Amino acid sequence: MSHPAIIVSGYHWMHEGGRTIDAATDEVLAAAHREIVLTVYRLHDWVRFSRRVLSALERGVRVTVIVDRWDIQPEPSRRAALDLAGRYPSSLLIYSFRDPEGRGVLHAKAVAADSAIALVGSANVSEAAALWNYEMGVLLDGEAAASVSRMLYALAASPASESITGPTG
Repeated sequence: MSHPAIIVSGYHWMHEGGRTIDAATDEVLAAAHREIVLTVYRLHDWVRFSRRVLSALERGVRVTVIVDRWDIQPEPSRRAALDLAGRYPSSLLIYSFRDPEGRGVLHAKAVAADSAIALVGSANVSEAAALWNYEMGVLLDGEAAASVSRMLYALAASPASESITGPTG
């Protein structure tokens, strides 16, 4: 892939020949050999998504997850995420983002693997986003994917992000 690919969900778009968000997410996660970094607005379907993350962790891939305001996420999802982080303490790093001004939220939906491939779009990590909602995204590679990765890691390292698991700073 040397140019952006449009990724979609929603019955009508998928039947127009669009690549699905679910398939593209799997492609990005499967492509990782060293690292994955992603943002999550809502953890409401973490149990489903964690199966995909587990596959990367089992391959020795380091996974960094930046979650919007950890403390307001659903308790079952937080428990499941912390359980997985407990099993992979040096490989699964979770950060909580909180806007220092208290006005903004982390609404970006992005995942990058090895700074080589990235998916950026409107879909939350949820079954609804993957199957029913009309969502759109862009699958990137090369310098564009590396730029996405750098921006995500910069956010994790910023004062607005607090480490929930793993080493700090």
